[in-house]
Amino acid sequence: MWNYWQGSLDAEIMVIGQDFGIFPQKQDKLTEKQKRNKRYYSYKQYIQGKAWRQDVDLSKTKNYWGATDANLISLFWEGLEIDITKPQEKLFFTNMACCYRQNMISGSSNFRQEWLSLCANKYMGELIEIIRPKLIIALGENVWNAFGCIESARLICKDMISKNEIVKVSGFQESIQHTYQLNFETGFQVRVFPVYHPGAYSTVNRPMYRADVTTGNEADKGKKKREGCQIEDWKKIKDYYESSCRTN
Repeated sequence: MWNYWQGSLDAEIMVIGQDFGIFPQKQDKLTEKQKRNKRYYSYKQYIQGKAWRQDVDLSKTKNYWGATDANLISLFWEGLEIDITKPQEKLFFTNMACCYRQNMISGSSNFRQEWLSLCANKYMGELIEIIRPKLIIALGENVWNAFGCIESARLICKDMISKNEIVKVSGFQESIQHTYQLNFETGFQVRVFPVYHPGAYSTVNRPMYRADVTTGNEADKGKKKREGCQIEDWKKIKDYYESSCRTN
């Protein structure tokens, strides 16, 4: 359903999330409270794509959107200066897992990495070659790990400065410090940027803004402070996009 939000087949930037939430209920199964809440949509609205065609005020995103979408709006706006509350011809959003969850939280212990790996192997490679974006943003460690399962493509890690290939990267935290290239057997190449998933608990491992790093709490003294922030990670993507692949 993310395709209804941003789904240009001529996109320069492709965003790949983990999976979509539980498929919406039919209107007659929603409670009265849910019907009054704009974040609940009927089955019919989803099928027609109406759920994503909304004129939304950026200052009120968290009152309207879920946590993942609201954080993604902020990251795109402050990191890349792109307003994703409106349809953009340069964007295509999708998820690595093609199916919908059944009464299950995305980050729960019941979630299986092989679901992403299976979809990556069967579908994602072909989808990327259809869209042929200039760059891909991979949301989260689970999605990032599934890239190694894309059929007929090889992922190469390159140093940001020297552009030389890096043989080994230790952990996801280090992964986001580098740039990657996905090379297909057909000759198509696309740059890939792994970032933290912008969900409700996205700031646990990496703060959204640098100001979040220091708390001023006496109990925190002596603890190792985290370096960098998610906004800076996205600004690196902007630097590459503007210097290497922007057409307008």
